[in-house]
Amino acid sequence: MNASNDLRDAFNQIPPVTRWLFASAVVVTGLSVLNIISPNTFIFYLPLIVQRLQLWRLVTNFVYCGMGLRAAFNLYFIFKYSSDLEQTQFAGKTADYVWFLLLMMISQLFFGWWFTFVILSDALIMSLVYLWAQRNRDVTVTFMFGLRFKALYLPFVLTAYDLLLMGSMGRNVLGIVTAHAYYFLTDVYPASGGPRLLSTPSFLTRSLPNQGVTRGGFSASGVHMTAPRHAREPPKTSGVFTGKSRRLGS
Repeated sequence: MNASNDLRDAFNQIPPVTRWLFASAVVVTGLSVLNIISPNTFIFYLPLIVQRLQLWRLVTNFVYCGMGLRAAFNLYFIFKYSSDLEQTQFAGKTADYVWFLLLMMISQLFFGWWFTFVILSDALIMSLVYLWAQRNRDVTVTFMFGLRFKALYLPFVLTAYDLLLMGSMGRNVLGIVTAHAYYFLTDVYPASGGPRLLSTPSFLTRSLPNQGVTRGGFSASGVHMTAPRHAREPPKTSGVFTGKSRRLGS
């Protein structure tokens, strides 16, 4: 009973948007891994969406994380990077974070249809990584085998690593491009004197109360994060991603 309560308390402590994103990914991926529902039920396939109104496919393809070790690490990436963004960059800005995710999903659905990508979870994850990296570019990360570089380069290192393992990087590139467009229009362009073109719609700010608590420290699967010297904390370590599995649709 205590274990159940502890698990529930731990789940409730996850930032609200990340909580539902991560829980959806666990459920959808788990149903597939356990062979309860076929992965084909979750993919982005426009004819079935339009002709048979299988609208859930517009969302489930973003939270289906694959099979085997790939699924485990994708789930971990969603949890870590989404939590970090929601509790730091979007702290007290729940509606802004939801708007960011919606923009990423809508734009990636369009390009996913254009390039016939049926699973877009890698694109969404890379968008989280890219935005985190841009807004924490002075953080030093240590990747596999002791390779050290600034967080700014993390999305590109992960993409290259994915290319070596999978022979494909199209979804990662899509995630980087869409997140860069968001970053440019919300950070770079307004800072140079231009207007903020992607302001959060008022219906979201009215509907979603601000939640979340800021926290320090950075960590992610397969990398060790070191904060800048003026704000450094005791180092943390995490597992190294060495899994290799095939993606649906690749």
